[in-house]
Amino acid sequence: MSLNGLPAKNQLWAPFGCLAVCNIAVLSLLYYYMRPVYLVTPSRVVLTQHSFTKKLDGASGEGRELTIEKVILLWNMPIRSSYPKILDPTRCENCIITRNRSALAYSDAVVFNFRGIRNPEDLPARSEHKPNQVFVWMCRESPKTTLHSYKYDLKNLTNVFNWTMTYRLDSDVFYPYVEMLHRMHDEKRLYNTSTVNVPADFVDLVYSDVDSLMAKKKYLVAWVVGNCGGTAGAQFRMMIVNKLMRAGLRIDRFGSCFKGRPFPPYRSEEAHQRLAEYKFYLAFENTRGCREYVTYKFWKNAIFSGAVPIVWGSSKEDIARLAPKHSFIHLEDFQTSADLVEYLKYLDLNDTAYREFFAWRESELSSEHTAAGDDWIFSTGEALGFCKLCRMLHADRNRSGVGETLRRKSIKSLRHWWYGSEKDTCLSST
Repeated sequence: MSLNGLPAKNQLWAPFGCLAVCNIAVLSLLYYYMRPVYLVTPSRVVLTQHSFTKKLDGASGEGRELTIEKVILLWNMPIRSSYPKILDPTRCENCIITRNRSALAYSDAVVFNFRGIRNPEDLPARSEHKPNQVFVWMCRESPKTTLHSYKYDLKNLTNVFNWTMTYRLDSDVFYPYVEMLHRMHDEKRLYNTSTVNVPADFVDLVYSDVDSLMAKKKYLVAWVVGNCGGTAGAQFRMMIVNKLMRAGLRIDRFGSCFKGRPFPPYRSEEAHQRLAEYKFYLAFENTRGCREYVTYKFWKNAIFSGAVPIVWGSSKEDIARLAPKHSFIHLEDFQTSADLVEYLKYLDLNDTAYREFFAWRESELSSEHTAAGDDWIFSTGEALGFCKLCRMLHADRNRSGVGETLRRKSIKSLRHWWYGSEKDTCLSST
């Protein structure tokens, strides 16, 4: 109020200011979901508006270099979730990825994030489907997390989805966390005007030069963590770390769990450069015993950054199926914390023995290496995640070199598929 008892000018205008801010927020959200999608080829950028008319059927467009034949709709992808903004058409085939739900009638695949999908009623009505449209259930969390943290028993989701898209090898669409490195590689190759430093046959892991990688090493062990004990697995790994420190291991701990020890975002170049200075990284998951659950902690924070991962969470057998040979250290190989600490101290003093963990970088990350074939985890011929999904959608055209079989099926029991093959150590609430 003003001194004379009347509302002050700023109070009179306050409601209009609030209304303006609210309108701007709504318009921003509308723009986000209705914005154009940019499709990138190695030589140019093609802009396609979300009109979903004849252009999606390959109609003429001035200077068009892509025939857009398949549409992937992300129905309920969380805003902060990452996904490829572009797909390399030379290995993934041609697909457009959109969040715009008005594309439902034209979409070849509809991808549903597990969050928010508890019953068939949470999905669009079948009458709205395009013929032969594929419903895909996508999940990047472990079964332990979906069961106990999100309380998803999945019992009502029978004969609802056609394909699964997860990090597990038995998924229809294999979507492991190492896919982020493939995506980074594609973006570098497609966005950069010069591709002279981007390898063609394998994912660019930066450090194929082991001598330069060894020269960066200044410290012993790093650990970045944000889940301090919100799950049983997080509590257990914290206990393991405390035991290692009591056994004499120096661990540089970073993240919100440790006061005054912030760390750059894990996708940032600064984080990558910081971790490259460490010989080892604690790739400890927040769940234990879940099949093939190997996250960015292993692939991005350790392997990509040039640190040797020390692994806990997934079994050694699971890691060995996915990772390069002799590229990691697993806690299963040591009876006590003291045994592991003694081994790490030995490696710290013995460069020859430590360097053996990088032998795969020199032998397999080279243009001469062909033995691994297209199914090697770092081969650019290996299609993962949305790249594989795009290939599968094109497989019905019987194009040579696609190498995928399009399967129309219905998953009778998603609950049985997701939870039925897991061990008790994965599904236990403790």
